Amino acid sequence: MLDRPSATHIAHVNRGILRYGWNDPRSHGFTQAIEAVNKLAERSPGFVWRHGNELQPSRTLPFFDGNPNAAMTFSVWESVPALEAFVYKTVHGAFFKRRSEWFLPSDEPNYALWSIPAGIVPDFVEADARLKALIANGPTKDVFDFSYWRQHMAEQETI
Repeated sequence: MLDRPSATHIAHVNRGILRYGWNDPRSHGFTQAIEAVNKLAERSPGFVWRHGNELQPSRTLPFFDGNPNAAMTFSVWESVPALEAFVYKTVHGAFFKRRSEWFLPSDEPNYALWSIPAGIVPDFVEADARLKALIANGPTKDVFDFSYWRQHMAEQETI
């Protein structure tokens, strides 16, 4: 990996629709862990920023059409490997494996990654547009998923 700070960071948006309501006991395994998992993210190597409210903005985005069971996370990381380590190699990974218990399945991508200049905080309009672009066009260098990054972009981060 690069030994110097990167001039770019990685924005990450992740969305889903809960199977049951936010207050439904069947959702509690997920909803009651949100705060702890978010705190873990904030302490993780490579974490830069996250939007603090998973509920409010996601409900107002056109993508969700006001669905009260919409959920979205939105964060910035120093690199894809840092984000990937958090997603799959921490307790978050255990929750990720159980996602079908709490979220409706989708035939579309449920997350998107894209590069941003370091120090920039992306907004929800951009996140919504990036996810829609990934759904419409598939992964590209402008918006991608972990698999595409590993296949096409990872070598750019190594010396």
